[in-house]
Amino acid sequence: MHQTLAFLFFLALPAQETASLRQAAILRAVDRVAAGVVAIETSGGTDVLGQPAQPGARPGAAPVRRGTGPTTGLVVGADGWIVSSAFNLANQPASVVVSVGGRRYLAKIVSTDSSRMLTLLKIDASGLTVPESFPVSQLQVGMTSLALGRALSPASSTAPSVSEGIVSALGRIAGKAIQTDAKVSPVNYGGPLLSLDGRVLGILVPASPDAEGATAGFEWYDSGIGFAIPLDDLKRVLPILQKGSNLSRGVLGVTMAQGDPFRAAPKLSGVRIGSPAEKAGLKVGDVITQVNAVAVATQGQFQRQLGPLYQGEKVSLEYLRDGKKARAEQVELMAPESSRPLAMLGITPLREVEGQGVVIRSLIPGGPAEKAGLKVGDRLVGLVRDQGPPAPLPIANCSMLATLVESADIGQTLKLVVRRVGKEAAKVPQEKADEKKEPDAAAKPETVSVILVARPADLLAKPTQPGSAKETAPQAEIKAEDGKESDKETKKPETGLFERTIASGDGKYWAYVPANYRSDIFHGVLVWLHPANRSKDEDLKSFLQVWGEQASTKRLIVLAPKCPVETGWTPSDGDLIRESIEGISGSHSIDKRRIVAHGIEQGAQMALHLALVGKTPPAGVAVLNAGWPGTVRDRMGGKLTGFLLFVGATDPSRPAVQDLFNRFYQKYYPVISRIMSQANSSYLDAGQMAELAAWIDSLDAL
Repeated sequence: MHQTLAFLFFLALPAQETASLRQAAILRAVDRVAAGVVAIETSGGTDVLGQPAQPGARPGAAPVRRGTGPTTGLVVGADGWIVSSAFNLANQPASVVVSVGGRRYLAKIVSTDSSRMLTLLKIDASGLTVPESFPVSQLQVGMTSLALGRALSPASSTAPSVSEGIVSALGRIAGKAIQTDAKVSPVNYGGPLLSLDGRVLGILVPASPDAEGATAGFEWYDSGIGFAIPLDDLKRVLPILQKGSNLSRGVLGVTMAQGDPFRAAPKLSGVRIGSPAEKAGLKVGDVITQVNAVAVATQGQFQRQLGPLYQGEKVSLEYLRDGKKARAEQVELMAPESSRPLAMLGITPLREVEGQGVVIRSLIPGGPAEKAGLKVGDRLVGLVRDQGPPAPLPIANCSMLATLVESADIGQTLKLVVRRVGKEAAKVPQEKADEKKEPDAAAKPETVSVILVARPADLLAKPTQPGSAKETAPQAEIKAEDGKESDKETKKPETGLFERTIASGDGKYWAYVPANYRSDIFHGVLVWLHPANRSKDEDLKSFLQVWGEQASTKRLIVLAPKCPVETGWTPSDGDLIRESIEGISGSHSIDKRRIVAHGIEQGAQMALHLALVGKTPPAGVAVLNAGWPGTVRDRMGGKLTGFLLFVGATDPSRPAVQDLFNRFYQKYYPVISRIMSQANSSYLDAGQMAELAAWIDSLDAL
């Protein structure tokens, strides 16, 4: 209300006087909060984020060091409580010094809210100024916002740095953040975002709609897109943080069906064993329609309702199952699972199988499935549960079985309902065809107990059997509803080399589709992220053609997005890559479990960024001579990414690649490393390309 009246008053004044009054209002707002804005210095920790700057590089491409240098904080308790962004504190620096009131204090890290990426500090001080918060219920898009920082002006006698903008959106980052176009950068992360009357809207943090973690979104700094966590939201949980308890986001334990989050319905494609969702009775195929009595029609709306909630908080859900409404009341959310060893069943599934269940394509030699007596061709149709309903849980498809295996513990016994290969019902003699007979016992499914073991990190299944059940069958004709030949039959998918523009019009990509492409068989995708200065059409076409033989043999489509500038990829180019994949997915049959980001040099770093920072990591990453200076995050539930690391025997990057392999291994990622002995290790030879193609073919092994 105050801001609205002030705005109307300004409109009635001459321009020069309006500007003068506005400037005076900004100065008063800053002065009102300045004593509560503190400078923070850290030492220890040298993680580098981003790539070394290159001549002509775009803003955001230069490296940023985490855990060193100055940043900003805000007083939230008169007796020495300070909050800041977790960005400069995520590396657990050796020391943290807070400058406030003309004095320097050694600070203790008390706790972290990993959902909103805020860290609480404590200093031995009293009588500090605590700024007033702006009610979150009164936030409005378009209101003036002021981003303050103290890093460049640590003395309390000087004013904080100020950047003016507006509140450009609310409920961003899964419903947790305010968006502003004021300039936000590492020096004011942790500082306040103010209203024009000097009340605190929120705490400035790096954040990204496409990534998670303390460092997600750093590439957006000074871009006109900044984020702040409402101070009211922090105050709600401040007593918990002051007790030294860390907070994490609440997890329901489900995965959503693939689709555009702004359009696709929140339909469940996976429910983790032992999760709150399973305990509440949710099943694959359920469509969420309400969260805490708020209607949700898309995956994005579902995330915005669930995103702000913490571990231990409860949620009530309404959902549709087979068109009928059902409810789950007071479901207590769990914390995200940290990395743990993966369990292995020991099979690769056959793709494009008709009917319910998973047909075994191949067995891992010596694996649990083989030891339990399962055979190639057996169909897994259900799971007998130790607790719950007596009827077996149907296994609808590979995605559901993958969820069951990935959420299970090592040593756990899965009692699988199996229809044996070759054991069909006995044929009834013609003369007795009209007689009613009981099905032959051999046709009845069996229950086979399989004891899961730890999945080897370097598992490479290399199945020799065809990947699809349709490989040996003729391609099915596409018929219209009246049974006549459909127009789609004449519009055959594009094959060979071709260039396209992404849907937004902001970029292009080249693609190679093998001549033997079939729309009834889902193909893997190798996404080539070219190095800097190698984005010319001839460079990309040449690379794609090199992969022709493997693309045909292993049912692969090779994609080459074009970086917008010659100087190379930056994290903000993730949208271009995503839209390129969506573009080919819209016209061709793509298996999302076999989409692999592949690159060398800066392209390799971009591939690793997609997997280790992005919210929707690819199924696999294959890179050459590439380490990763940043943090290897814990595996994300339901988003398993495998890594294949090639490195030249004498390449200078070999120690960094070994270090990355070790860190992947410690986090239980599936990871394979290969040493290239050839003199020229700038790219793969024919044998190594064949191994990469075989690895992609086996990414869906369980």
